[in-house]
Amino acid sequence: MSVQFKYELTDAQANMADNLAVQFKRDIDNTNNGSIETRKRYHKALEDRFAKFLARDFRLEHIKNIGPKHIYAYVRFLQENGKSAGYIMTELFSIRFWHKLSKCKNHLPDNKDLNLEKRKIGKYNRGLLENEYKSLCALAIKLGRLGVLYGVTLAYHFGLQKNELVTVRIWQLEEADSNKQLHIPRGKGGRKRDVPVDTHEQSLVLKEILRYAKSKGKKSIDYLFCDNHKHSVKKEKDSITNWMSNHIDEVLDPDRKLMVEKEKKVRAESGYGWHSLRHTYAQRTEKRLIACGMSLEQARREVSERLGHGRPQVLETYED
Repeated sequence: MSVQFKYELTDAQANMADNLAVQFKRDIDNTNNGSIETRKRYHKALEDRFAKFLARDFRLEHIKNIGPKHIYAYVRFLQENGKSAGYIMTELFSIRFWHKLSKCKNHLPDNKDLNLEKRKIGKYNRGLLENEYKSLCALAIKLGRLGVLYGVTLAYHFGLQKNELVTVRIWQLEEADSNKQLHIPRGKGGRKRDVPVDTHEQSLVLKEILRYAKSKGKKSIDYLFCDNHKHSVKKEKDSITNWMSNHIDEVLDPDRKLMVEKEKKVRAESGYGWHSLRHTYAQRTEKRLIACGMSLEQARREVSERLGHGRPQVLETYED
């Protein structure tokens, strides 16, 4: 587990960090590149962490002066504090995202120049077992959370992210039922994509959810889960996040770590949540496509597109 650390700043350094944070925010706020959630992560990395480091260790006043020495020092600092290769790479993504948008003319070192440890992709299998998925659905029904139930089934059968779930509208489900393509107008990274409806299970799920929506008086333009009030999406997202955090351990099979095929990934002890349903969708779909005649490479490419990822290699994270 990564070591947690805090920045000890003097009043002068804290003021300097606040000023740097304002500069970072100004640059990123001028773009719509990436999803809202991605930009939030970048804001946090730059304004809450990198700005404080620059103020404390370099007393930097202007972000346009950021150069190689600052990047080398920051990577060293993160490594010394026990941060993983994946964590450091994410921090660097944030810095490079800002750099492309900024007026900073200084060249930043490439990752290969930083001697970073190779990132371990998909070390654990974070997908759910079929009995765990069924138990999750049964628990939602028992507790009277039909919204959670239908969120779980959509994520399981279509690989939707949490943000995509809480913003899905009835017209998307209606079109998916008739056109056999679930259209995601703004998915991962802000990209559009279409998820094929190519199984009988998916069709049944859509019809059941549309019956539920009709019983609630929902119209095509309405959200499935949210109302149209301000902050409704955030409220619903927080609600389902908390529900999953509070109940996921109740459905995990105590013997799940033993249920691993030869040469497959070990199952993680923790870290399960809504994203685990996306992992499960990826694993089930890849196996089904291979059983239908696709090669592993073809299946990875297809599932990557369905999840909204640009590179098939990312599927290594999701596979079992």
